[in-house]
Amino acid sequence: MSILGNPAMRQLLVKNIKQLVTVASGGKPWKTGAEMRDLDVRENNSVLIENGTIRAIGSAKDLEKKTVRDAEILDASDRVALPGFVDSHTHLVFAGTRENEFAMRAEGRSYEEIAEQGGGILSTVNATRQAAKRDLKKLAAKRHCRIESSLIALHRVHPLICFNISA
Repeated sequence: MSILGNPAMRQLLVKNIKQLVTVASGGKPWKTGAEMRDLDVRENNSVLIENGTIRAIGSAKDLEKKTVRDAEILDASDRVALPGFVDSHTHLVFAGTRENEFAMRAEGRSYEEIAEQGGGILSTVNATRQAAKRDLKKLAAKRHCRIESSLIALHRVHPLICFNISA
């Protein structure tokens, strides 16, 4: 049966995207190192999504031919579309930061190399251990309204920190 003949097919056509940023990996399941810097910016494109999976990228005219009758259509004129980067979870209570490590990973450095330069999870674990509880509570209160993540991990007693934040 063809895709168009499937009545359960759910489609979304995002059309007229001014700039579409893709991170295609040439068929590989993921990118690493310097490959992470390679982006493809396409002008005036559209994206066809079927059952939550991107099926096609191209002109609105071409993709409209592939849509089913009840496809949802979203006009993204004058908008930029780019992939969402999934953060499986984040922590609310911590001290120290690691944003500089993203650039290091994008340059192809390994976690071991980052740790050797003082980065890695142990850098924030140590900073958290050294921070006063009142300071951690203040940091958590500031972050609470700004976090955009699919899951916030809030440990009363974190296994790596080993103290009770509520005390």
